[in-house]
Amino acid sequence: MASDTPLETARPALSVTTRYLDDANVAKHFLFEKDIVASGVETNTLDRPVLLDYYLAGWRHYR
Repeated sequence: MASDTPLETARPALSVTTRYLDDANVAKHFLFEKDIVASGVETNTLDRPVLLDYYLAGWRHYR
């Protein structure tokens, strides 16, 4: 996630009406459980979209 200003993760304000996302569960989207934290991965950027490489590598297991 990126922002020009610091994000208030404790209670972010929703400026639009949403169907499923509300103040009660929006904070959960800023938490990453220990079993899904990855180490040894590169940061995805516009100049180097490594996320695409990881996505394509994952699909090789399903062919």
